[in-house]
Formats: sequence, C-alpha cells, structure tokens
Amino acid sequence: MQSPLNASAANLADMASRAGVSTVAAAWPSEGIAHLGVMVTACERCDATEACRDWLARAPSSIASVPPFCRNAGPLNAARKSRS
Repeated sequence: MQSPLNASAANLADMASRAGVSTVAAAWPSEGIAHLGVMVTACERCDATEACRDWLARAPSSIASVPPFCRNAGPLNAARKSRS
C-alpha cells in the first residue's frame, strides 16, 4: 500500500498525464513552477485520494478536461489549454 503522500503524487501525475499536462518541473515555464507546487499541496490535502484512484482506474487514457471533483481541475485544465 502506498503512503498518502505517494498516492497523492501518483494521482496528480496520472490525472495530469491524462489531461496532456506534464508534472515535470522542467516542462513548466519558470512562473508556472509555483503553480505545480500548489497543485501537489492540494493533492496532499485532498480527502478523496481513494475515490480519485478509483476514478482514474476507470477513466480513459486521455481526457478532454479534468473532472470537477479534482481540486486541481482549474489549474490542470488551464495548463492544458495554454499548451494547445
């Protein structure tokens, strides 16, 4: 079983990947790296880690937008749009 921190990081990476957004800091513009840190913190504080993992287990490998239950839906959807 993963620790809560590792589960949160895995969920964020998986959700971002499905949205076409990289979680590698080098892929973000310098002003965006702080946003990446805020997203990690949001996932760490989320109480829906298991529900998120369940959703990710059933979701397609590519999604048009991050679902609204995700605390990082806004930043991930914005990052996806800025890269389009």
